[in-house]
Amino acid sequence: MKYTLLAATLEAADVPLLAVAVPKRNAAPPPELAPLDARAGGVLGRLFASGEFTGARDETALAYLAGGGPARLLLVGVGKYEDLPADGGAARESAVRGALRRAAAIAARRARALGTGVVAFAAPPGLRGGATA
Repeated sequence: MKYTLLAATLEAADVPLLAVAVPKRNAAPPPELAPLDARAGGVLGRLFASGEFTGARDETALAYLAGGGPARLLLVGVGKYEDLPADGGAARESAVRGALRRAAAIAARRARALGTGVVAFAAPPGLRGGATA
């Protein structure tokens, strides 16, 4: 399995599988996913609106994308960052990083099961709960 550090925008990642860490939210996908939602024909918006995907810890949803860039998108829920230590210091950042590592491990297992060969894992700044890169 080949792992890629994503340095491009989400929609420009030319990989068979793009996994994105998503915190728990209600009714609408995060704005960072808007370009991918458009390429998926609005399926991400429908997943959130129906409650089929909320971003709960360990929850996943797979979408197939049209056009260039990633062929498939795997959303991986990391849960509510508000439920993590709120001291604003090292303990909180460590807990957020742990949640992101867990999401990356879930993405790797799903990529292996799908046989993609390559997976890029992304946690855009607005979706990483204040953790630094």
